[in-house]
Amino acid sequence: MSESSGKQSDGDSELIARVRAAARQEQFLDVVSAEEARARFERHLDLSPLAAETVSLSAALTRVLAHGIVAAVDAPPFDRSNVDGFALRAADTLGANNAAPKRLRLNPEVIACGDAPELEVAAGTATTIATGGMIPRGADAVVMVEQTDLIETGAPKIELRRAAAPGQFISYAGSDIARGETLLRRGTRIGSREIGMLAACGLANVDVVRKPKVAVIDSSVPNAFATGRNPKNALVAVTTGIRQRLTDRGLEGVLGHELAHVRNKDMRVLAIANFLVTMTSFVMSMLFWSALFGGGKRDRQGGANAMMLLYLITMVVYFVGQLLVLALTRYREYGADHSGAEISGDPGALATALEKISGAMARIPSEDLRKLQTASAFLFIPAALKGDNVIQLFSTHPPVEDRIRRLRELEQRARFGMR
Repeated sequence: MSESSGKQSDGDSELIARVRAAARQEQFLDVVSAEEARARFERHLDLSPLAAETVSLSAALTRVLAHGIVAAVDAPPFDRSNVDGFALRAADTLGANNAAPKRLRLNPEVIACGDAPELEVAAGTATTIATGGMIPRGADAVVMVEQTDLIETGAPKIELRRAAAPGQFISYAGSDIARGETLLRRGTRIGSREIGMLAACGLANVDVVRKPKVAVIDSSVPNAFATGRNPKNALVAVTTGIRQRLTDRGLEGVLGHELAHVRNKDMRVLAIANFLVTMTSFVMSMLFWSALFGGGKRDRQGGANAMMLLYLITMVVYFVGQLLVLALTRYREYGADHSGAEISGDPGALATALEKISGAMARIPSEDLRKLQTASAFLFIPAALKGDNVIQLFSTHPPVEDRIRRLRELEQRARFGMR
């Protein structure tokens, strides 16, 4: 009987030990380093560049090149005339003047744009040529039609009273763009000039960066924000209020700011930072419940005190972590302002937009602002309630006045060619 009781007592002791171990939840306290946590997190991210899309030149205006382009051919691809006139040999015009004009026999050929010359320009002859026409063999200069007189008696001839220099009014092959030359670099915004250059090199299509998705929020509060774990899945949203209040120039500045958040991967950085703070909160909760239900006798009071001390330290770490995350968001906002100004190429547009939006926010009813408070971390202008009692230490955005000042300074440096 005593042996059975002894066995049951041992079983009870083992059960109690297992219950206490479960209450301490030690399996949750195996905390890895910040570097390891970040590495595990990033292993599940798809950071491969977004594939470019190919569009025709007619649809490429205002798009951004995804790759650099090297000229595959010379432009112009042949020696061409810059004026309407006559292709000839410069040596045949030496000494031509009003007193002693030179006469040259016309070849039975007229070279228009797109026509390949068939006859060689021999000594004492000239060939009629249009602007853009291919220079025939033997010719090394072109004279303007206005500088000649047509002699129609007998065999057709031209008479000129001014000597021509070799190479006059001729654009040589590759003088505009040489084969193998870098035509346009990656990231170039395509305008009419760039389309002309691409067409001159015989390109009908071009690879461009995919356009970002832009969502419109039906709200009178003027604001914008970017979200998404990576550029491939990013989304930029603007409210109807900001579209109504800003010009196209101001919207370009705001969208440049939001696209900078996407390019700088700010959402990912803040997600990692908040994840680490959340882990600290989780550890703090585990310590609290372990201290409350961990069990133990009075002679373990010292261990309980140590647990409470550790809990208090974790609370401080959590609080400091929250402040650091807020400081990080403010720092990333400054970075997005600078990068956004580079994207739009107009720091003043972003500064003006900030001035207009901050002034409009002050006139919006507080009830509307409260609706956006929960999502203000990624907003262009934080949806804080009106008033000056918000401590900047707990703000997700730096002061608007400071942002405008920095942008104006950047605008002045850009104006004078400084960085």
